[in-house]
Amino acid sequence: MKYSLNIDKSEVQVLEALLNSEDTEDWMILAEMIYIHVNYGMGDKTNFLNFSKKLEEKISNIFQESLNGNNLTACKTCFDILTTIEKQYALIDIFLLSKSLLTTDVNVYPQPLTTVDLSLKVLDNTTFEQFLKNVIQILEDNYIIICRVFGLSDEYCEYIFSKISKTLISMSLNSFLNVSSSSIYLICLQSAFVHLQSFGGFVKSLFPKIDFESSFHEIFSQFIYKAIMKETQIFEEVLEIYLSGAKTLNMYTLNGAKVAKTNNYVRIYENMFVLIDSFLNRREMLYSEENEVEVLKFCSKKLCILIDKMVSSSRDCWDTMKDLFHSYLLNKRFLGEKFQMFDTCNMKLTDATQQEFESMVGMIKTFMKGEILNMFFGEKGSHIKLLEYLRRIHEKSKELGERNTKILFYRILDIIYHLLYTQIQHINFDKSRLANVLQCLDDLSGYFSINVSPSLETKFNHLKLMCEMICADQSQFKAMISQHRISFAEKELRDILKCRDGKGNTKDMVFKNSPAQP
Repeated sequence: MKYSLNIDKSEVQVLEALLNSEDTEDWMILAEMIYIHVNYGMGDKTNFLNFSKKLEEKISNIFQESLNGNNLTACKTCFDILTTIEKQYALIDIFLLSKSLLTTDVNVYPQPLTTVDLSLKVLDNTTFEQFLKNVIQILEDNYIIICRVFGLSDEYCEYIFSKISKTLISMSLNSFLNVSSSSIYLICLQSAFVHLQSFGGFVKSLFPKIDFESSFHEIFSQFIYKAIMKETQIFEEVLEIYLSGAKTLNMYTLNGAKVAKTNNYVRIYENMFVLIDSFLNRREMLYSEENEVEVLKFCSKKLCILIDKMVSSSRDCWDTMKDLFHSYLLNKRFLGEKFQMFDTCNMKLTDATQQEFESMVGMIKTFMKGEILNMFFGEKGSHIKLLEYLRRIHEKSKELGERNTKILFYRILDIIYHLLYTQIQHINFDKSRLANVLQCLDDLSGYFSINVSPSLETKFNHLKLMCEMICADQSQFKAMISQHRISFAEKELRDILKCRDGKGNTKDMVFKNSPAQP
């Protein structure tokens, strides 16, 4: 009260007396006077602003001494005084500095690796993990100080953790990721994320209301752009090693084997998906959907180089078809809903598969043409070799999937049908040859009905009827025409008539109701 009465006469003297007092109550009075005059006073505030700085300096020194002496009551009083003039955060900074929670001297460095396992997700016992353990130990050891001096208000807890995150942790992470190798950078980044998640769980147990997630993502956001660049670099680098034996600073392993030049392109394709799997694992932790699309589309384009190698290096279209089909299924099964992001690679596989399919059909057609056009059915079983070939083709085609097998055998059916149709017109039929041809058609019909579709037997029934009409006498032919004429196209009927030379005048009974023919 006496200070208030004398303040108009000697403002500076009153403020000086309060500041130099040894009574903490006087310091609190000074703090309250400063706050009121600075925020609500109408006159000159210069003296109060000057004494605000002096009070902050004095209380900060006392706080440091009290903290060193573990005098928490005095620390709490200091904190309350500076809270009055809204300078309390200076004391929190002093506390953090004294406990090495804001130090710039961090003993963190990248993991020294000469051989890198590219399937590895997390590194253990890193300097960054040990650093976080040290921070946890410091926080545990000083938890009582935080509670008794600063309290557990959301505001102060957020400030403490924010300062630790933006200075100490961020600086340590920068040191940990200070590495040029793309592979080591990404493994260290993922390891740091996992270790920080564990650290965040501990922080939550001490300070439940802290918004850890926001601070967490803010820490990592500065590394995302570089990480995405590293994701594409390591994918391209590993692919170049496999394809050309490119030299690198580090030796890589995948699935327990050294990454080195190889002609096993299917194995390369499978191994490249180990890298994609690692990326997708990091994507769930760190990256946005836009980042995901960018990297997957890059990988999709790069794998087209591998597909070209797969096709150009193969001499067997069956093996190539199998490899392409396997690669396509790998895309579909592994990527799932992300399959469309691989559109460039998928289209490349589809086009390459179609080209190989046509080459394979051409090869099959060449073989069958040689077989069928040399089948004159003079002996029984002349078609057995053809059936055995079909069985081998069918067994091979199972590796292409049921749908592709059916597509292939529908094409084969068309080839066989047209070749047999042509060959039948060049056979000098007798009863023995007719029986052999019909047996061939029955066996083929049975094979296609069982292995492809029951509906396909109609194609062979058509050929059987054609053979029977060629061999029929005039009266039988007349009856057959009456019954089956609608089943044949006009060209087919003309071909049948050409084969019936010498079997009676049948042309009129076939075309008597048709327009005049040349």
